Amino acid sequence: RDCVSVLTRKARMTKVESVKLTEIVEKIEDSKRIGKVPLFLDKSGNVDTFLVYQHTQTVEAKRYLMETINGQKSREDILEDLRKALVVAMKYGKFLHLRMTNSAVNFKTQFCSPTSFPVEVFAPKEFLSSGKWQDVLSETDKERDPSSPIFGFPEHFHEGSQGASYYPIVTSTFDAEEYEEFLQDAIPLENIAVFQVNNS
Repeated sequence: RDCVSVLTRKARMTKVESVKLTEIVEKIEDSKRIGKVPLFLDKSGNVDTFLVYQHTQTVEAKRYLMETINGQKSREDILEDLRKALVVAMKYGKFLHLRMTNSAVNFKTQFCSPTSFPVEVFAPKEFLSSGKWQDVLSETDKERDPSSPIFGFPEHFHEGSQGASYYPIVTSTFDAEEYEEFLQDAIPLENIAVFQVNNS
């Protein structure tokens, strides 16, 4: 059974909303309220640049895909890198930015693991409220860190607690007409709120 089987497989056409760059933070908050992960479609790369200046932990997803293809890293090594990025984002209340660029990195079946990078990352409310986030923590991760806003993960880490500014965000350079074709097998689109960024 692949990782995505824990989430609904129901196919649906996802509505794409046109937004301005100045509305990015607002749309992230809107997505959080409905428990969806925002996917920003932006060929210009302006959203990626904007997120660099936010409280963000960036995952260069395409790089991991290329490292796998070129044999530079094993799947296990990449999953450990993803786990560490996820833990840092949670521990310090950062956005977890999955920067896909023009790739369709498979987070459904290839780069997912219950103890490294669960597919439930794309179902944030379930991931945080169910306690599944604890499955990715090492013993070192659980140690108290005074510089962390959640002090080494309290027992109840969920929306409304300290550290709740953690949230996953996906960006892609695919446009509204093509993203579904390329990303439907890469990320759970049923859990995604899609925004086309208008840079004009």
